[in-house]
Amino acid sequence: MLRVLVTGAGGFIGRHLCDKLISEGCEVRGLFLPEEPAGALERIGVEVWRGDLTKPETLKGIAEGVDIVFHLAARVSYWGRKKLFFEVTVDGTRNLLQECTRVKRLVYFSSIAAYGVGRHMKGFTEDEELVKTGIPYGDSKIEAEKIVREFHERKGVEYTILRPSNVTGPGSVWVRDVLDVLDAYSRRAVT
Repeated sequence: MLRVLVTGAGGFIGRHLCDKLISEGCEVRGLFLPEEPAGALERIGVEVWRGDLTKPETLKGIAEGVDIVFHLAARVSYWGRKKLFFEVTVDGTRNLLQECTRVKRLVYFSSIAAYGVGRHMKGFTEDEELVKTGIPYGDSKIEAEKIVREFHERKGVEYTILRPSNVTGPGSVWVRDVLDVLDAYSRRAVT
């Protein structure tokens, strides 16, 4: 039986990925922040691990017995202090990888934002140049990708980097952000 670790298990993609992995017969361990709700995934069989990527001591042993790591956890927003993005996405990836030296494969969820902004993407391949823009979200994803590649070179752990575009649906941070803005706007219009 395949044993899988999913960081960001409580996020939009993470919840769906955990559900799919469980349905395929995998043993799944999910990383959740200490205060993050995990009951729904725990009820379907996900082993809940409470920790914080910015606190390496909370990750000790997280990848023990794990075959594959799906690393989704990151600061997901286009707004906020650069330091926060880099602490979570870059330093957090480095902290996680210190625990992953015995896994067979790492799947890192980066973002299409790593390609920069304002570029026509017709015909793009995964080999296109990554471009820093000064936007902390995309720039931190580029740095985390470098850490993943360096980890592979040092430890030989196989990896895959995925760069999805905005993922939307019920519960998605992007949908929530839009709905929050519309709600705030409608409240102002009524008063």
